[in-house]
Amino acid sequence: MGPPQLQTAIVQTQEPSLPTSSLRLTVSHSVPIPALPSLNHVLVRVLAVALNPTDFKMVTYFPQPGTNVPIGCDFCGVVEEAGSEATLTSFPRGTRVCGGLFPYGRTERKEDAISGAFAQWVAADVSQLLRVPPTLNDLQGAAIGGICWGTCVLALFADPEALALQGRPSRPDEKNIPVVVYGGATATGTMACQLLMLSGYSPIAVTSAGSAPLAQVYGATRRAIRTKEVMGFEGFGHRVVLGENTYSRDANVELYNRGNEWANEMQTSLDQGSIKPHPVREVEGQWQGIIEGLGMLQRGEVRGQKLVIRVAVFHIPARKGQRVTDAVARNCVALQGGITRSVAPAVLDLERDALRATTAPWAGMPKLYHNDFPYPYRQC
Repeated sequence: MGPPQLQTAIVQTQEPSLPTSSLRLTVSHSVPIPALPSLNHVLVRVLAVALNPTDFKMVTYFPQPGTNVPIGCDFCGVVEEAGSEATLTSFPRGTRVCGGLFPYGRTERKEDAISGAFAQWVAADVSQLLRVPPTLNDLQGAAIGGICWGTCVLALFADPEALALQGRPSRPDEKNIPVVVYGGATATGTMACQLLMLSGYSPIAVTSAGSAPLAQVYGATRRAIRTKEVMGFEGFGHRVVLGENTYSRDANVELYNRGNEWANEMQTSLDQGSIKPHPVREVEGQWQGIIEGLGMLQRGEVRGQKLVIRVAVFHIPARKGQRVTDAVARNCVALQGGITRSVAPAVLDLERDALRATTAPWAGMPKLYHNDFPYPYRQC
């Protein structure tokens, strides 16, 4: 049984009564679920999302009201369908993944802007998706996303017109060259510091005095030069038009391919625990929480944290008709206001003692993670 035809998502509204300075966003329950535009795409059921400043800036300065296309960039979710058997082999159903999208602006191909992260379902190109390790929960997976590390890869390594550093985590530079990271305590800054350190460089973070300790935790060593204005969406491989201004970019297949290569570097570093997400701060409220969180970013109320929101509310199903005992259920779910909410996958590291209290085939299983089930969660 496949997904339904319509979904809930955050879209831009045409409401004329809203002031120009407000975020013209609304929760829509009639947004089409995206079709897979290529054999290399997968349909992902979204579990959690992370907010970026670009999410409120794009709808404020480059609005496209009434398009009924979900907004949002960074997500964590579970693979449900794939465009081909080959893709399904690499990303089986039930694989927990994170990634980034860019649903803003106009492209030369309509199918390139059909999916935004702030929705129940997204269509994502697997070339730059990451498998989320069991050491990270859904919120942390969303914080890793794809926009921060993708922007860092372009600015520091992949773009020949930017720094074009040659080191990488699998082949670090041996000279330990210092590299200045302006805004080193932001989510993109802490990711840049980590990638630089792993690639053999010495990141020097420029931050406020209060934010300096955070940057140091993520690898900064101490407190134009040559510049290029890098736009993170350049790595998506298609043209993005944001009106007649300096922000529009033509398609760049070279950067797209280099970004794909770096996805492998990121995956290895993530699996080894070398890359850590920015400190997360959960905003309650599901869909309204997304709008509230974007308002917090717009008002400058967030420092040193990545705002994340749970989108899906799931519970663990019984396998083969067996019921999960109350003892295990207490470890799996939390009840708040009568609503069953998901607990982070890392918390679902059920120990053997708890599992012994359950009926077969659960009994004696040392670990329980998403990938133990083809469809690991069922929506409440």
